Amino acid sequence: MTLSALNTPRADPTELQAGGQPVLRLAADWAVEPDATGADIFLRPLLQQTAPWLELPLGQMPGLQRFTSLYRFSPFWTRPAVGNPCAMLMPETLWLLAELGPGRYAMLLPLLGDTTRHALRGRADHES
Repeated sequence: MTLSALNTPRADPTELQAGGQPVLRLAADWAVEPDATGADIFLRPLLQQTAPWLELPLGQMPGLQRFTSLYRFSPFWTRPAVGNPCAMLMPETLWLLAELGPGRYAMLLPLLGDTTRHALRGRADHES
């Protein structure tokens, strides 16, 4: 199953879908890039500024029922976490496997760049 981006003009949030069902509603300022195989996608922030620390809203996962994840709780150690809703997602989450409905799953895996690193965290208003 492949993901497709709808509403590609950046003036509107992009909704990523798989099998016609929403997977992720992106916040503004994210670029969607397919991988070389066409099986997955990469999300890249469209940054207008540089800073030693930036916090960028990613968006919402409609239909999130539950998740499992791994988060960094100290500089050298990680712990698993499970839960529902997304507000329970711990700061410094290194990967997230979300159940979105019967037989529907999404995996978010923040990657490292040459000069950046990324992590996920939940918010009380269910943004991730």
